[in-house]
Amino acid sequence: MSDGKVGLAIINDGMREYEVTDTPDRTVAVTLLRAYEVALTTVSWRWERHPEMMLSQSPGEHEFRYRIYPHAGPWSHSDVFEETERLNVPVELAQTAPHAGELPKEMSLLRLEPAALVLSAVKRGERSDALVVRAFNPTDHALLGRITLFRPIRAARLTNLNEEPDSELTPEAGPAGGGAVTFDVGPKKVATVALEVGS
Repeated sequence: MSDGKVGLAIINDGMREYEVTDTPDRTVAVTLLRAYEVALTTVSWRWERHPEMMLSQSPGEHEFRYRIYPHAGPWSHSDVFEETERLNVPVELAQTAPHAGELPKEMSLLRLEPAALVLSAVKRGERSDALVVRAFNPTDHALLGRITLFRPIRAARLTNLNEEPDSELTPEAGPAGGGAVTFDVGPKKVATVALEVGS
């Protein structure tokens, strides 16, 4: 909720159903759990109900996590999406035994900017060895996206969701011998970038 100057976000890692009541205190209701009797239709207009399956979707104990996050301005101009990602996609750590390596102690394999642009996929191409990076713009204004890699970029192109080429992008030099590419992402749009990465 926001009046344009200040806002309040309720962030959770469960169901996305909510309601802001039309009352003077503007209570926010968040659905934590939904369960109901299963009804099946195996023949048109005939419903079968199985009482033994009542509440079958939600047995046992439940644990919920949510955050109450005040912010300045509308949500799209704040870091609400970043805070949501922190709760829903926490950093996973892995530890290995000491071993030799060539990489510096601190390095970013891939950086996506600006912060308002949300990373949704990093993967190998379906029909190529390209590195496919997909992001979406949840805001109501256009963004200039930038991907920076720790390796040089030989070629880059925008594709559709089927990874079919749309338009070519011009790679540029990035920091420490890496590469970078910029691209436009319209409001509420998805951008898919296929990168051919050098060694």
